[in-house]
Formats: sequence, C-alpha cells, structure tokens
Amino acid sequence: MLLARKISPEQAVSVENADVEGIFLVKEPKRFYPNGELAAHLVGFVGMDARGLEGLESKYDESLKGKPEKLAWARDGQRQKIIFTRRKE
Repeated sequence: MLLARKISPEQAVSVENADVEGIFLVKEPKRFYPNGELAAHLVGFVGMDARGLEGLESKYDESLKGKPEKLAWARDGQRQKIIFTRRKE
C-alpha cells in the first residue's frame, strides 16, 4: 500500500531513521526538461504516474519511460538488508 508520494528530503530522512519494518522509500522517476517551458505545447506533459498525457510525451511514452524492474531483499537477524536484487520485468 502506498502511503505518500513526492515527500520532502527531510521527510524521507525521517522515514529512513524510523526504521519501521515494512515501511520503505521507493525512488520514482521524474522527467527533466532542461529548457523549462520552451516548446511546452509541443513537448507535452506527464501525469503523477509519469505517463505521457499530451504532445510528444504521449506519443513516445513507451520509449521514454524505460523498463520496469522488481526489487527484492531480505534482512538478517540484526535487521540489516543482506540481499538486494534488480531484475527486469
């Protein structure tokens, strides 16, 4: 279950420091526009889920979003992460 999105760096530190089992941070992709609003009507925009909604963002969404990955890990007796893997879907 997702608790919050786009939290501040300070909130992220608080979550990490709390070290509550089952509560963790997931970095979400963010599209970066180096020229800000230049040609915004052509480039388009994305929604909260990073899906292209209008313009070139929509037309080339499949190419721009990358490939999904699964993350998995386990903890040892001292609650340290001991396994961390990434694999493409």
